[in-house]
Amino acid sequence: MTYRHYGEYIVSRWCNAKPTGTAPSSGPPVVEGVSCPRTVIKQGGALASNVGDPHGSPSPYPWPIPILAKNIAAEVELRGHFDPLYPDFQVDYPDQLRADEFLNEFDGFVSARKGGKDAMPQFILLRLPNDHTAGGAKGHPRPAASVADNDLAVGRVVDSLSHSPYWDDTAVLILEDDAQNGPDHVDSHRSIALVISKYSPIGGTQPQSAGPLVDHTFYTTVNMVRTIEALLGVPPMNANDARAAVMTRLFDGPGSQPVFDADYRNRDNRLLYEANAKEWNVGKNLDFSRADAADAAVLNRFLWEDRMGDRPIARAALHGLCAGVDEESGPPRDRPRLKDMRECAPIARIIERLVICGAEGRYPEYRCDDKGAAALKHAVWRASPTATMGRRGVAWAAFGLAAFSLLTVCVQLAVLSSARAAPEHLDPPIEDSTERELRQNTKALLDAIAPGDVGVWNRLLEDDALQVDENDVVRNKSQVLADLKPLGPGLRGHLDIDDFRVTRRGEVAVVTHEDDEYLDYHGQIIRSRFRMTDTWIHTSKGWRELGSQVLAVLQDPPAQALDTAVLCGYAGQYKMANEIIASVRCERDGLVVEREGRPARRFKAELADVFFEPGEPRTRRIFLRDRLGRITGFVDRREARDIHWTKMTPASPQVLRR
Repeated sequence: MTYRHYGEYIVSRWCNAKPTGTAPSSGPPVVEGVSCPRTVIKQGGALASNVGDPHGSPSPYPWPIPILAKNIAAEVELRGHFDPLYPDFQVDYPDQLRADEFLNEFDGFVSARKGGKDAMPQFILLRLPNDHTAGGAKGHPRPAASVADNDLAVGRVVDSLSHSPYWDDTAVLILEDDAQNGPDHVDSHRSIALVISKYSPIGGTQPQSAGPLVDHTFYTTVNMVRTIEALLGVPPMNANDARAAVMTRLFDGPGSQPVFDADYRNRDNRLLYEANAKEWNVGKNLDFSRADAADAAVLNRFLWEDRMGDRPIARAALHGLCAGVDEESGPPRDRPRLKDMRECAPIARIIERLVICGAEGRYPEYRCDDKGAAALKHAVWRASPTATMGRRGVAWAAFGLAAFSLLTVCVQLAVLSSARAAPEHLDPPIEDSTERELRQNTKALLDAIAPGDVGVWNRLLEDDALQVDENDVVRNKSQVLADLKPLGPGLRGHLDIDDFRVTRRGEVAVVTHEDDEYLDYHGQIIRSRFRMTDTWIHTSKGWRELGSQVLAVLQDPPAQALDTAVLCGYAGQYKMANEIIASVRCERDGLVVEREGRPARRFKAELADVFFEPGEPRTRRIFLRDRLGRITGFVDRREARDIHWTKMTPASPQVLRR
């Protein structure tokens, strides 16, 4: 199964972060060894080249936007499986910018698919965290702005997906981090889930005007995990998910679910850009550096008062956990003072929390149904089915068939967590704007090879460009374009960038990248690797490739097992010159060659009489025979050049005498 993470289980180092000075005793590592020319982007300053509308445009946000310095994986399994440009939790970093970066890669998946290559991973985990909010912290986004930002980011993702070729075979699930650590007005053990796909059931008789289908089946997060496993065709992890029911009701539609269109009104009316203007003395010391670190009781009280004013706060049923609360008669109308709550059982403080729609009122930015579920107004998702989830989150899930890709959009995800410490490792540093553009250009060139897309190469090659391929053939631009043809019948393939490095001097940049080639040759799979070094020059039209050299990354051939008697037939002494003698002896799985004053070298059989030294794929040791089949010597061959050795001992078999 292929997978990729965006912002979850990775550790981000921000340019404005203060050095810690100490290593953590548990949890993920601290990201060290980075430096930044600037720490934040102020209003009007240029955003990074991978984000903004258009990319690199002036920041419309009145608060400083932190700059991402570097990402590393918090889990070893994620090395090489996360977007280095997509940041971890940071409430001042807008979810619009996160959506921009994800859609950069998603657009690449779409382009590849249109070219005949399905490049999108089967499982994607995408974190959009900003409806945690920053509370009332002065100079930070207002809660309404954070929630609107979060909603629109999710809507844009679903919008792009539903208008793409992946709408036919991709499922979407979205989980919210336990509704701000607490209950809605009914119960502390529930939150809503939304299910989105082309195959979601229609909620009414008229598909184009029907509202959401509401499934009142009791589900838990484990049901969603089990459904994900079923869609991906992977086995359950343990008895819990093995016994959970798949959420089949939510993807048994006829496949006529219409596409989704995001609603940009809260961007256009500039709600997304509103910041807190007043001091928030009660919460000024709250910790918003990571999810759920802030005191939820203080934060939730502010959120309620910010939206509802003096109206009494909605209370969830406490189920007898606090003295004086009768489970059957329900909670008291007036909220107890905070100090009284602290005298209750600790879990009572956990379950007394606020969600967007309470029984007492309405948010102006939302409309709420009779049950208090938030119907998102910022992103118009027509006829998306809804389910009630247990324990964790607002989740939309969209399911199709078992062979589908699965895109999981996690809004404030906290379903999967780990306190296990992860070792520091050498993940690539965050790419700057130059590296980002050059990587995109390189990817476009590689993706254009299989379909023979001359237009891409014509656009990105300088007119006087030169290329040297892995067979040492030199071509100019016109020759490159003339030789670029689609793969023939029965052939399918693609090239994936596995390592990418850039160095720049002025208007010239040198890029080196190692690429993995996959070729389906009439049903047989061929894998190759290439190291390419490209020279790019910055012009008025952007970066253009001026020169390129391709090297084939050689690999050892598969070793063959020869009988011990055959191997020992190569044993003996061999002479290159009078003073240079090599001794060959046999071992169970190969030959050992020794020369005086040098370390022993081990060889494995590629074929009878042909041996290779592991780690030296350019060379072969080929044994020579006379007309009678006797070994007379060997040659050390590197490419087409040979060094000859002669056997010093007779090659005839020994005769035993009494």
